[in-house]
Amino acid sequence: MHEFSWHGTDPANKTRLVPNSWKFRNLKVVPDQFYYNVEEVRTFDDALVKVKLMLFYELSDIELMLQQTRDPIADMANGLTADVIAFASQLTYEEFLEKTGELNILESYPQLLARAKSNGYHVSKVVYRGYQAPQRLQNMHDDANRTRTQLKLSVEQEEQQQDMTDMKLEAELQSMKMEHKLKIQQVEHSRKIEL
Repeated sequence: MHEFSWHGTDPANKTRLVPNSWKFRNLKVVPDQFYYNVEEVRTFDDALVKVKLMLFYELSDIELMLQQTRDPIADMANGLTADVIAFASQLTYEEFLEKTGELNILESYPQLLARAKSNGYHVSKVVYRGYQAPQRLQNMHDDANRTRTQLKLSVEQEEQQQDMTDMKLEAELQSMKMEHKLKIQQVEHSRKIEL
């Protein structure tokens, strides 16, 4: 009887996989999942983040799995890592934050899907569970958001003040036009009376 020895979940940290920690003899063929954090993902502008994921998978071809891999969990973790690094490396930190929703889309993981399929597995879903940035970077991001919000509010306030000034000037102009029109009518009326 074959004994399998695969990467398994670290009992002290459910998002970390430990080599050879999952030992078993009976192969599971029911759907399963694991949590995984991709550490030290570097964006295009050199920001480092940790990307938190959950992977849902199912063994679909036992013979193919036995022929192609000794540790399909490690292979899937490596595929996840490669795809997340490829995704983030094309984006600045701000762009990465804007596009994290795409990490819930299976098509964002071509290397994972190809590797899983070649090992006899079907990946049904990848769930993006968030990211974690170093505190210094997170503080800078929060400060930038606050500054952007303050600037936006200042611009809106300035626009409102300008609109109010424009409205007052328009009212004064209309009033002056009306006064001018009345004076012209008075002058014309006075001329008619003199004639």
